[in-house]
Amino acid sequence: MEGKGEWKPKLNTKTKRYAQADKKITGVEKAFDTRIFDGNVWGLLWSTNDIVEKGLFPQHYKHVGEERVAVPATTVPADTNLLTQEFERAKMGAPYTSPIGGAWATPGPKLGPFTARLVDGSIVIYSWYRFVDQPSFQQYNWSEEKKKKANLHALKEKLHANFDF
Repeated sequence: MEGKGEWKPKLNTKTKRYAQADKKITGVEKAFDTRIFDGNVWGLLWSTNDIVEKGLFPQHYKHVGEERVAVPATTVPADTNLLTQEFERAKMGAPYTSPIGGAWATPGPKLGPFTARLVDGSIVIYSWYRFVDQPSFQQYNWSEEKKKKANLHALKEKLHANFDF
């Protein structure tokens, strides 16, 4: 059951379609499909298939007409040297951290910080701002008269109370 002021989106998913350089990629859907688990968790459902081990993404493709088709490694010609090729892995980026000053601090959050652990184990730290006090609005330096904060906030609260998401 949703709490007052809480809204959970209704997730849905469809089998994804893939393309590279305007060429359709096929066969990926044999390895996995997207699914909704426990009502509000999105993830991958791995399949047993003839292209790659369960739990792995296809890595080899061949051109067939206007498509790129996923193929098992056993079908890759040895003279291409693709099976022995090593590619440098992407570097892990720095975690995102909101600024601590400027519009993030003045007028600042109404509630928080709160911590949540996501299904994949990552941790998110978040705070709640009044609608009209969101940092994105602070860049405009509107006067109270110009933005009519109280009216804008009251309108937002009416929408939340009466709109059926």
